[in-house]
Amino acid sequence: MAASLGALRRRVERMQVELQKRNERSARFASGKKTVDLPGVENWKAFASQTYIRTSGTVLPFNPYEYQVDLIQSINDHPNTIVLKSRQTGISETVCNYLLCRALTEPGFAAVTFSKTQTDASELGKRVRAMANSLQSTPFKFLTDSNTQLSVVGGGTLFFLPATARAARGIPSCSVLFLDEAAFLEGAQDIYSAAMPTLSMVGEDAKVIVVSTPGTETDFFGDLWLTNEGDWNKQQIHYSQHPVYSKDPEWAEKTRTTRRMTQSAWNQEYELMFGATDTQVYPTKLVDKCATGKLQECGLINRSYVFGIDPAAGGADAFVVIVLDITDPQCAEVVQIHQETGKSTDYNLKKVAQLVEDWMPGQIAVEKNGIGQVIGEALINFFPGSMIELRNTSRPSKITDTDRILYLMEKGGIRYPKGPLVDELKAFRQTDTGAREASPGRHDDLVMALAQAVSFCPEVVPTASFFDQI
Repeated sequence: MAASLGALRRRVERMQVELQKRNERSARFASGKKTVDLPGVENWKAFASQTYIRTSGTVLPFNPYEYQVDLIQSINDHPNTIVLKSRQTGISETVCNYLLCRALTEPGFAAVTFSKTQTDASELGKRVRAMANSLQSTPFKFLTDSNTQLSVVGGGTLFFLPATARAARGIPSCSVLFLDEAAFLEGAQDIYSAAMPTLSMVGEDAKVIVVSTPGTETDFFGDLWLTNEGDWNKQQIHYSQHPVYSKDPEWAEKTRTTRRMTQSAWNQEYELMFGATDTQVYPTKLVDKCATGKLQECGLINRSYVFGIDPAAGGADAFVVIVLDITDPQCAEVVQIHQETGKSTDYNLKKVAQLVEDWMPGQIAVEKNGIGQVIGEALINFFPGSMIELRNTSRPSKITDTDRILYLMEKGGIRYPKGPLVDELKAFRQTDTGAREASPGRHDDLVMALAQAVSFCPEVVPTASFFDQI
C-alpha cells in the first residue's frame, strides 16, 4: 500500500512539473511580453551593436552607420516603406537585423522575406541565423534547424522564401512583408498581391518593406517608386552616404574599374539610375567596330580555346557552339561558329565531338535550361577530361552574362567575324520590363553562346555574389 502511495505521489509530482513547464511556455507566448533581455526596435541601434555580421571577408560587430539607423527609425514610423539603394550599402542586412530584433523581442511576431531564388533565400536565412547566434550573452533557442524558417522559442518566426506567388499563399498571417531586390523578383506584383491577405489579419501594425537597386522604370519596383499612388515612405540611399566610401574621392572609379563594369551597369547599380527600356543593348557602331575577326578551320598549337554552347532540341532555335580564342588576355577572338537548326540531339553531340577534336578546348560552358541538362551530361560522359560547366539562365543572370560582352566591346577586348553574329548582336534588346531578348522575329542563340564563352576570358572577373554586395 505504501509503495502504491509513493508511486502515486511521484506521478503527481511529475504532472505538477509538466504543468509548470506548460505554464511557462504559455507565458513566453503571451502577447507583448518580452522573453529575452534585449533592446527592442525602439532602440534598434543598441540591439544591432550586440550582433556580428560578415563583412569584407571577415566577421565584425555590427555598428550601424547613421543612414542605417535613420532608415530603421523611418520604417518604425511608417507602415509602407520603399527604399531605392546603391549596391554595397548594407540595406538588406540592416532590414534583416531589424526583423531579427523583432522576432527575438516580440512573441508571436512573423515576417516573410522574398528573395530572387531559393538559394538566395536560404543564404539570407543562414546569415540571419548567424547574427542571432552571435548574441552570446542572451540565451534563446530555435525551434527548427531550417535556414528558411527561423522560429524562436517564446518569440517570433522569420520566413525566407523564393519569389513565387505560390509560396506567398502558403504563409500564415505575418506582421512584416519584405521584398528584397524587388526590381529583379519574377512576378513581384503577383507576390505582393498574394501576400496582402496575410497582412490584413494583423491590421494597423502590419508593415511592407520594398528594397531594391533600380531596374527599369516600368517594372514592379520602378512603377512603385516613380508613381505617387499609395501612402509610401520613400527612402533613397546612395553609396556616398557610406562614411568609408565618402572618404575616398576616387572610390567610385576604382570600384568600377576593379569590378570591370560597363558605364550603364555602374549607373544602374550605384548611381540610382533606372535602366533604359526597349533599347538596343549593343550599339551598332560598337558592334561594327569589333567585327574584325576571321574564322579558322582548326586550333593551333600553344593557343587556349574555350567553347560556349547554347543547345536546342529542334524547332526554330538553333544549336550553337562558339569557339573563342582567349590566348591574348587583352583581346579574345571568335574563331569558329557552329550553328544548325532542326538537327537531332545525336547529330549535334557528334558535331560537338568533332569540334572538341579540332580545337581541344580547355573549358566548355553549356546553358543547361531545357535540353541543355541532357547535352551537358552527355558531354561530361564523352569528355571526362574537359572542364564542362552547366549553367542556369535566369533573367538576372542573362543580364549579367550579356553585360560581359558589352564590357569587352567597350574596352576593345573582343573581336568576331562579320555575319550572323553581328546581326544578332545588333538585334539584341532590353524590353520595357527589363528582360533581355532578341527583337521580334529574330533570335539570340549566337549571343547567348558567346555570353557563355566570354565568361572564361581572363579580363572578365567572376560575377560577384549578391550577398557580398548587399
